[in-house]
Amino acid sequence: MDAVGVAVKIDNNRITNILEGFKNRKVVVVGDLMYDQYICGNVDRISPEAPVPVVNVVKEEGRLGGAGNVARNISSLGASVSMASVIGSDISGNKVLEMIESDGIDYSVIEIDTRRKTSTKTRVIAHTQHVVRIDKEDKFLISNDRVKALIHGIQDIRSLDAIIVSDYNKGVITKELMRELVIYGNTYGIPIIVDPKIDFSLYQNCTCITPNIKELEVATGIKCNTDDAVSHAGRNMMRRLNLPTLLVTRGALGMTILIAGPGDEIEVKHIPTFAQEVYDIVGAGDSVIAVYTLAIISGATPREAALIANVAAGIVVGEVGAATTTIDKLLDECIRILGE
Repeated sequence: MDAVGVAVKIDNNRITNILEGFKNRKVVVVGDLMYDQYICGNVDRISPEAPVPVVNVVKEEGRLGGAGNVARNISSLGASVSMASVIGSDISGNKVLEMIESDGIDYSVIEIDTRRKTSTKTRVIAHTQHVVRIDKEDKFLISNDRVKALIHGIQDIRSLDAIIVSDYNKGVITKELMRELVIYGNTYGIPIIVDPKIDFSLYQNCTCITPNIKELEVATGIKCNTDDAVSHAGRNMMRRLNLPTLLVTRGALGMTILIAGPGDEIEVKHIPTFAQEVYDIVGAGDSVIAVYTLAIISGATPREAALIANVAAGIVVGEVGAATTTIDKLLDECIRILGE
């Protein structure tokens, strides 16, 4: 079937029923945990020491980043969520655990590795604009013993509805871990939804992956500057990885959802963006995968789940930093934008 635009309307009762289903779901997020530090202030002069702005600090705050932000999104939407990851035995790791606990996220499947730094990203922001980002991290792959510990911990979670893999290429997502997750998910009918990074071959036989447009271009070698090109690249990726669904996030151009049909048929639908204002795209992909997954396991079709996730993305890009939304706000916006 040729790529077409998708109708952006869903019955109000249908929207309500899908979102109300979120609170009865249980999800595990597997991936790279990060500590996001924000140093915010004002700039009114240039340094005499170098041609750089001087930021007068007004406030500092820390947030869960990386896979942790996916877990925050799920928790803020009323579902139960566990975090499976490996962090360091350091100050940032302690802060991450404190925030996870305060957000009501289960941390029983988090491993502490004394050899590892907890990934830390410090963003200096002046007048809502990023001035600089400073990264501290290790990216070596976790050991097979850590992989086994994570898998055993995930298998101990009862009544699990979905597995989200949040890959930031910091070493937690390995070939061995993905192989075991896919075996486990396929054996027990648990969908595995992946936010991919570099090596797409890791995601063979998953339920869905959610690359952004740049990631899809790099992975396929196809320049995705038109709807037809995105459709071509997406079909290529689905066939190569044996995926039933692919959701491509396209920034200001919205999203494209590809759904496998009978035989070799793949249906493609393009969804326009619903964002009103864009202040910060940090964390938008985290919100998309969280909401898409919750919608799918709450009875939504892939088209409906993509539409609802697109609304969530429009909400979070209107805020600075790795933001989340609430079930009430998401419901209000979905009724306003999608309802009929």
